[in-house]
Amino acid sequence: MKATCDQPELAELRDKEKQAFRLVNQLRRFANLTYTSRFLLDTAATGAVTPAWTSDTVPEGVTWAVTADVIGIATAGGAGRAWYELRGLFYRNVGGALTQESVTAVSLSIETPAGFDASLSVSGNTVLANVRDDGVRTVSWSVLIQAREVS
Repeated sequence: MKATCDQPELAELRDKEKQAFRLVNQLRRFANLTYTSRFLLDTAATGAVTPAWTSDTVPEGVTWAVTADVIGIATAGGAGRAWYELRGLFYRNVGGALTQESVTAVSLSIETPAGFDASLSVSGNTVLANVRDDGVRTVSWSVLIQAREVS
């Protein structure tokens, strides 16, 4: 015997299928809004600010909350270690340039020597996570980036 479905039941099943499809798309969109990646970089005792990470171009009409967990360990030129937790809020209006809201919040800063540094900044329509050695020591940096997008 063949199963049959009347029109109201079929319409109800199609509505449920559409709702499930919308929910799956919302979950996919949410999953794609958080980006996490780790970057490694060595600086050779230059004392210069060096980008350890450069984002893709920030799309118009969105806001990014960026967190950078930065650890530096001197590998030559003397002992030295540093750890920074940085947070920045960046937005780009439709037709506008990328802007950093206020200044980077530094929730943790442990450094020896004091000449090491880490920061978040804007260059064009990209976000940068920067590091700086003290000009004396060669430093290996590990940078963990998390960027959350809200549109």
